[in-house]
Amino acid sequence: MKSYAVIGLGRFGGSVVKGLAERGQEVLAIDRNEDIVNDYMDIATQAIIGDAQDERMLESVGIGNFDYVVVAIGENEQASTLTTLLTKELGAKMVVAKAATSIQAKVLAKVGADVIIQPEADAGRRLAERLVNKNIFEYFEISHDMMFAEMKVNNPKLEGRKISDINFHDKHEINVSMVRHTDGTTEIGAGDTILHVGDFIYVVGKKKAVSQLSNII
Repeated sequence: MKSYAVIGLGRFGGSVVKGLAERGQEVLAIDRNEDIVNDYMDIATQAIIGDAQDERMLESVGIGNFDYVVVAIGENEQASTLTTLLTKELGAKMVVAKAATSIQAKVLAKVGADVIIQPEADAGRRLAERLVNKNIFEYFEISHDMMFAEMKVNNPKLEGRKISDINFHDKHEINVSMVRHTDGTTEIGAGDTILHVGDFIYVVGKKKAVSQLSNII
């Protein structure tokens, strides 16, 4: 089992802790605020009060032994940057850091963050995608031109048709990885999978192609 540490228990960090705990993962939660830490005593594997800018504190909890360290410190850019630097210097294998701005993201990359998350910017892009392509319910970017998306089958012409009949791959350059049917069952997107109006399909492809497909499916 992988090991996780989350530093900063605001809305973002707290959500990460809860999500990991719900999935049965062992997670260490760290925050300077005693009241906040107390809220996570029964959620995290261990919740401790500590200043992540204190190298000795980080050493004492063995931060360098964790597979993933999430630096979710809020608006204090200096604290976030120093914590990211210290966790990398102490040997953390993968550091995921939250950035409030694009400039902060660049700084975090310079000090060693392996993955940088910008929740507000990401939320803005997701909203824009939903406004432009109302049939895309969830998505995430795989690269600058590829995406994975969830969309709903609305076109009555697709009722009862097989995936192979629609020719997603050759015609649209899209792969259907999974289908969630209206009765709640799911199956891998094989050629003989039959689609029904109301089903959700999960696709991988170039952003432009996925966007175009969402308007006709």
